[in-house]
Amino acid sequence: ASGLWQFIPGTGKMYGMHQNWWYDGRRDVILSTEGAIKYLRWLNKRFDGNWMHALASYNTGPGRVSKSIKRNKKAGKPIDFWSLKLPKETRAYVPKLIAMAKIVADPSKYGLELKPIANQKYFNVIALDSQIDLAQAASLAEIDIEEIYQLNPGLNQWATPPAGPHRLLLPSSISKSFEEKLSQLPKKQRLTWDSYVVKRGDALGTIAKKFHTTPSLIRQVNNIPGNTIYQGQNLLIPVASKNKHFYNMSE
Repeated sequence: ASGLWQFIPGTGKMYGMHQNWWYDGRRDVILSTEGAIKYLRWLNKRFDGNWMHALASYNTGPGRVSKSIKRNKKAGKPIDFWSLKLPKETRAYVPKLIAMAKIVADPSKYGLELKPIANQKYFNVIALDSQIDLAQAASLAEIDIEEIYQLNPGLNQWATPPAGPHRLLLPSSISKSFEEKLSQLPKKQRLTWDSYVVKRGDALGTIAKKFHTTPSLIRQVNNIPGNTIYQGQNLLIPVASKNKHFYNMSE
């Protein structure tokens, strides 16, 4: 399980959170939240509006909760959450959520003081029309690259993914300035480029793998209409502008 909403790979894909070398949608703040809302609504509908059953299913899977309900019905036992035979983790998971909700709703009742959070938008979604090196993005935004990764934890590598999503989340306070600077930066300058001479036996797939990119991006950059490349051909390949330690939050 990964990300804010702790999706496993299969359920993540079902709700549009694809995972590859460049990107893990389960850790994407927007995609995972939208996915969690859709999944919880579906679970709630499946269990006839019973949120306790839906929350238990979110943790342990709807199949296991359904089997426990059927087992109790067959034995003439109640089917409320508290009466179901479920894993220890799930039996703790739902009460913890209820407790957290009650504490946040009325912290003074429990002798707590929660730090206030301003009721205003913290980040903006910046649309991109090309890949960009995250070091370059941090420089344009005039923020540390750590903040780029904290707002965009779905990014696995040193640049935004070639196949998308083509966007970055940035603090609202600097997003306008970033967009203005980005619009003045040619696409070719948003990545650092390496030159590669095609050798006998090379294929686009193996070259892409060697440079941790995709065949489609190499085709696009070098105006290659199909998959045919020839020995001696010079290819431009996008590479990280800094050493790998600069991007270590991507791990």
